[in-house]
Amino acid sequence: MSTMAELKDVMRDLLLRGRFSGMEILCQGVTFKFHQAIVCTQSSYFHSAFCNGFKDKDNLQPGPF
Repeated sequence: MSTMAELKDVMRDLLLRGRFSGMEILCQGVTFKFHQAIVCTQSSYFHSAFCNGFKDKDNLQPGPF
C-alpha cells in the first residue's frame, strides 16, 4: 500500500507533467492541463459548470481552488 509521501509524489507528478489530464483551461494565452475529478472537488465554480453543462449562472462566482 502507498504511503502518504508516495501519494503526494504521484499527485505532484500528475500536476507537473499533465499526465492523464483530461481537460484544459486556456487563460490569457496560457494552457493549463487539469484533472476534472480533482478540480471539481476543490472548486464549486468548476463543479457547477461541469455538472450543469457549462450553462451560465448569474450567481456563480469563480474563486481560488
